[in-house]
Parts: sequence; C-alpha cells; structure tokens
Amino acid sequence: MLHSGFNFLLCVVAILCINLLCVESFYPSKCVETERQALLKFKDALIHSKVNLTSWKGEECCKWEGISCHNLTGYVTSLNLKPFDYTKAVGGKLDYSICELQHLISLNLDNIGLEGKIPKCIGSLGKLIELKLMYNNFFGVIPPSLGNLSNLQTLDLSHNYLTANDLEWLSHLSDLRYLDLSEVNLTLAIDWLSSISKIHTLSELHLFGCGLHQVTPKSISYMNTSISLKSLDLGENSLNSSILPWVSNVGKVLITLDLSFNQFKGSKPLFEITKLASLQHLDLSHNELSGSFPHTIGQLSYLQELFLSSNKFNSVIIETHLSNLSHLRILDVAHNSLSFNLSLDSVPPFKLFALYASSCTLGPKFPVWLKHHGELRVLDISSSGISDSFPKWFWNLSSSLIYLNVSYNKLNGPLPKSIPNMKFSILENSSTINSDRHLSCS
Repeated sequence: MLHSGFNFLLCVVAILCINLLCVESFYPSKCVETERQALLKFKDALIHSKVNLTSWKGEECCKWEGISCHNLTGYVTSLNLKPFDYTKAVGGKLDYSICELQHLISLNLDNIGLEGKIPKCIGSLGKLIELKLMYNNFFGVIPPSLGNLSNLQTLDLSHNYLTANDLEWLSHLSDLRYLDLSEVNLTLAIDWLSSISKIHTLSELHLFGCGLHQVTPKSISYMNTSISLKSLDLGENSLNSSILPWVSNVGKVLITLDLSFNQFKGSKPLFEITKLASLQHLDLSHNELSGSFPHTIGQLSYLQELFLSSNKFNSVIIETHLSNLSHLRILDVAHNSLSFNLSLDSVPPFKLFALYASSCTLGPKFPVWLKHHGELRVLDISSSGISDSFPKWFWNLSSSLIYLNVSYNKLNGPLPKSIPNMKFSILENSSTINSDRHLSCS
C-alpha cells in the first residue's frame, strides 16, 4: 500500500514538472533588461538603424528581428543581421556594448557595412560557437583575445581590411572546425602554418589572398599535425611547391583544393596533387605549371571540377587522360598550349556542364566529340584553330547553352535566329554566311 502511494506521488510530481515545462515553452521568459539596453546601444552606433531595424523597439527584445533568446532564461543567444534585405548597408561601428551579451552563442554581422576595429572584449564572450564578421570594413590588427573563445567552431573574418602579425592565438581554439581569414594581411605572420597545424579539429580552411609566402621544407618536416581537412583554399598567395608536403599530410580526405594564383612551376605539383584521391574540386589556374598533361589525373575518379587555365602546359589531351573521370562537370584548360585529339566516335564517361578551352587547339575540323555533351551550358572554344562549318547537330546541342564563345575562328554557315536560353554569345571574327545576321539572345 505504501509502495503504491509512493508511485502515485511520483506520477503527480512528474505531471506537474511536465506541465511546468510546457508553460515555460508557451510563455518564455522575457528579455533581460540589461541586455535590451546593450542592444539599444549597439543599435545607436549604427548609421542606418532607423531604416533597417524598425522592429527594435518596445520591451520585448527577444521578438526583435535577428534576435534569438533562451526560452527559459530570456538571455540573448543569437544576434544575426544577415537575413535582412537591406535597402542600405547598416554601416557604423561595432559598439563595445555587444560584449554585455555574455550568453551569445552565435554572432553573425555579415556584409552590413561595419567599420572600425573589432572590439577586444569580444574575446570575453566565452559561449560563442559561431562568429561571422565577413564582408565589412573592419581594419587594424585582429585582437588576439579571440583566442579565449574556446568553444568557437566557426570563425569568419574574411574580406575586411584586417591584419595579423602572428596567429598563435588560433592554436587555443581547440574546437574550431571552420576558419576563413581570406584577405587578412598575414605577410608578417610567419607562424601561420605551425599555428593552424595545432587546430586538430579543423576541417575547412580559407586563406585566399593573405600574402602568404613560401615555407621552408625544414619547418614542415618538424610539424606533426593530425588535421584532416575537407576544404582548403590557399589561392592568390605567393606559395610554391614547398607547401605540398603539408597539403598532402592534411589532405587525405580533401574534397576541395584551391591553389590558384600562386607560384607553382613545372610538372611535379600536379603530379603530387593527383595522389589526393578524394578530390572533387581542384583549382590550379594562373600558375606556371608546364610539361605534359598528366595521365595521373585519372586517379581523381571523384573529380567534378578541374581548373587549369593560364598555365604553360604543352601537350596533347587524348581519351585515356579523361577515361576515368566519370563525374567531371566543369573542365577549364583555357590559355595553355594544349591540343585535343579525341576520336570522332569516342563517347566520354562524363557529361560536361562547362568547357573552357580558349587558345587550345581543337581544329581544324569542328570538334565532333562535343555532340556527346548535350548538357553543356557554357562553351568557350574561342581562338581554337577551327576552320569549318557549324554542323547541324551543334544547333540542337546549343539549345541548352547560356554562354557561347566561338570568336577568332574561321567558322562559316548560317546562324539560327535565336537560341532560347542563351544569355550571351560572342562570334566576332568568325566568318559566317549571312554575316549581317546576329544571334538573338533571350
């Protein structure tokens, strides 16, 4: 009897607790007054806040646009101004009052025209998991106090006017997964590689246009890292082959690799990179790569996008180069001394979405193998040595094209009055029958 009474009491307590939780969920705690005042100070430091933050009034700040609060405590947990469709950039400065929001988990002020320096006190927001301040006009040195944000998983300070003299503070972000410092001036941060190598949780790294220079092979040999990156962007720097051992070390499961606009030379870099078998996107454009188009490119069987334009390759591309690339959708080999020698009846294992082969040799006959790529949306075969007529099948193929460039060839034949989906076409210096007729683009 006593036992059953105790069970009944437990059931009553459980029901009361459930009801209390339901009440709390339907009637969440109100905005904390000190945080409401902090948000108003933050708003006052913005230039166009009256236009863009019209909902920021009244007592209940948890209902303001871009604000999320904890249901039980009422503390502000997220400030996200990104989703708004601004008539003007908000502009202004990031006020220190932001640091009074000590329960913030996410701070996203992406592309709203903020300027000035990043407040050092942001390093005191110890619960932050996500910090995004990209595409603003912040300047000055990135405050090393950001290294105190030990729970941070996403950090994006890209596309501002920031500098960093060292990156040692990054090594304290032990839970960081995503890092984008693109266009941050890192010319003085000689420790960039060693600091980043200590972030063992990192899976995505973007350092595009940071002024990075070559690293010494000796420094890499002493570097022990367990990083396993899925995406790596080191484009538009001054890097050379000395970085490749590190890339190979961290890139065993790499999906996206961008090393464009650097100083890679010769045939070795591409040969080494083709060992990264999981790659789906590879950009080595605008370097000084030379020699033959490597047969080892076929090792990248998952490759979807290949960008090798503006290098110094000098060879012939044949079927065996491409026979294993069944997922290839974009091929860009423009502005190389490459010749395509693909048999007329060969059916490729892939369907291209875009082909950029300007200044390569595809002629003198019109490349018949293009008819197998019925999903082409972008085609640039300008200056490719073609002296021929437009084949009839090409105009059937072109119904899917949105961009066509066949200029600086010797093509002849009538043109259709229009191609329904095409947005842009360039036919200059192509000899055509009825030369006064131009394609009409919808």
